[in-house]
Amino acid sequence: MNVLTLDVRTRRIGQGRAGTTIITTLLAAVVMLTGGAGRANKPAAAGKPAAKTGASHKSATARKPAALKASVQKEAAVKGAAAKEASTKEAEPKDLAKLLDRALMPSGLKAQMGACVIDVSTGQVIYEKGADDPLVPASNMKLVTTAVALDLLGAKHKLQTRLARNGDTLVLIGGGNPAFGDPNIAAGQGIERTADFEKWVEALKASGSAGEIRHLVFDDSVLDTEWRHPSWSQKEYQHWYCAPVGGLTINDGCVDVAVEAAGGKTTPVLVPACSLFEVINRSAPGKGDSVLVGRPQETWQLVVSGRAAGKSRAAAVTVPDPGMFTAAVLYDMLKAECCPQILPPERKKVTDQAGDLPEGWAVIGTAESELADVLQRCNTDSQNLFAETLMKLNGALVTGQSGSWAGGRVAAAQFLRKHDLPSEGVYIDDGSGLSAQNRVTARLLASLLCKMRGHADWEAWRKSLAVSGESGTLKRRFKGSMESKVFAKTGFIRGVSSLSGYIEIGPEKYVAFSFIYNNVTGWTGNAKEAENQACRVLYREMAQPMAPQAGLGSRR
Repeated sequence: MNVLTLDVRTRRIGQGRAGTTIITTLLAAVVMLTGGAGRANKPAAAGKPAAKTGASHKSATARKPAALKASVQKEAAVKGAAAKEASTKEAEPKDLAKLLDRALMPSGLKAQMGACVIDVSTGQVIYEKGADDPLVPASNMKLVTTAVALDLLGAKHKLQTRLARNGDTLVLIGGGNPAFGDPNIAAGQGIERTADFEKWVEALKASGSAGEIRHLVFDDSVLDTEWRHPSWSQKEYQHWYCAPVGGLTINDGCVDVAVEAAGGKTTPVLVPACSLFEVINRSAPGKGDSVLVGRPQETWQLVVSGRAAGKSRAAAVTVPDPGMFTAAVLYDMLKAECCPQILPPERKKVTDQAGDLPEGWAVIGTAESELADVLQRCNTDSQNLFAETLMKLNGALVTGQSGSWAGGRVAAAQFLRKHDLPSEGVYIDDGSGLSAQNRVTARLLASLLCKMRGHADWEAWRKSLAVSGESGTLKRRFKGSMESKVFAKTGFIRGVSSLSGYIEIGPEKYVAFSFIYNNVTGWTGNAKEAENQACRVLYREMAQPMAPQAGLGSRR
């Protein structure tokens, strides 16, 4: 049996930290993607120019008076300008199509491409090319997943994590909240990732009976226990973007490992602290920051090596079981602070399918995350765990069973039918777009974006998207005149690049677009630049002058 060891730089999107991880895994078969042949739809021909008329007529009598001649010339000039404007307007669709053709498929780019652009206010298709070809969307799949969740739950819905007590037993209940203990959200609020656990421990201390607690169970039955999607690469199981997907999680399903060097020795530091891990420290003090962290698959063992001077950067490494990890973090805190006789946590279903507790249980504390905030972290920062958790939750809502990827597909299919969205050739494999088995069309994504413009939770939807030059995965794109004018979701996996969203071309006036590239030969950045150029063309050719705002004019 062959074993492969790789050194890979890992970085969580939306967080200012990076680390290096040794990945040790069994060699897996690589699934090669093949895209269907692209179809190019010809743009509608522009109207024919009017035939030339009006042969000159020379009067046999005296010349016209100068004033009359000037009036006639002025009238002719006005008619000529009007005719030129009309001719230009007639030619716009054809000219725009040519401009987009050149922008989307420059000579140096070799790929299969699907594109669709729709005027949101009228529903008119402005441009299409291979719009109905089923293509791999990469992270543009998150648009479907989050739209389904928003439609089912609403932006104000609260995802919960709870702690309850019945006598000498505590139960930690996961409600499918991926934002619980999320490091990015915690940092934004200025709190620790375990802040809710700390509050609950203090509440138990205040009860005066914490010493009587003997048992800790955890219930993550809202979602199934298939932590990893079968289509994901086995070689990437340790990366944060392949985090395990369960009903109870903390810290994005990862443990962050750093090394502190002092007094001639090194000490690994885990955040959050968790006694489940066996840490094998092979690191040493030295110059630079070359710490490597590895976790053999399906184990709670961490192997730390390399050199560190001072404190190293933290590496995010996935955990094998997110529910057990979360419960163990709480267990360690309880045992150290107020429950010295408590036993290690066990998985046990306590709630009913609706998530309700039976009689006799009292809730000690509840941590809540609003769906709108979860959507923003998912789409703006392209957080895979959030999307996969939402897909499983969608499945739980429509099937009445523990959420699963299969159930999520049922929920997505129902959503597409409900909103009469084009689904021919569409296959939804996972929620984040990490799977190379997903297939969508550019027409589907552009049409979905148009539908969401009229959704009751439009504002939450729009705010969930990255903003050009300002936030998330678009922070460094479209600087200058297009800053804050593009609201979109990016996408990238090997050989695939995608960008779908809105361009604001006037006050509350948008075009929806979807550009998907598959089988990109060479550098995928060429496709990314083509997406950028196409958006620039759309904005340049279609943007309307903004009305002047009162009070912002220059003073006299």
